[in-house]
Amino acid sequence: MIPSGGGVEPRWSRDGQELFFFSGQTLMAVPVSVRPTFSHGEPVPLFDAPIQAGYTSDSHRWQVAPDGQRFLLLTLAGDQQAAPLDVVAGWPGLLGN
Repeated sequence: MIPSGGGVEPRWSRDGQELFFFSGQTLMAVPVSVRPTFSHGEPVPLFDAPIQAGYTSDSHRWQVAPDGQRFLLLTLAGDQQAAPLDVVAGWPGLLGN
């Protein structure tokens, strides 16, 4: 059964046997078959993914990797900051001879 609340931003797996979509902030997967007629299995939640809101084109917020096992998601960076990055210019000269 497809969720009663529906889903958005559907993407097909490369082999056409699975459909991925968002239900709220949860990425879902449902097995599908198109032969002899369209049929589908039960959708299962894969993981919560707070994707970036406010884009006018949803085609750039997330994509399915060709293997159907990985996903590229545009998410918010949040309040966490990355660890500082130290850049050492002229480092070969520091190695000595």
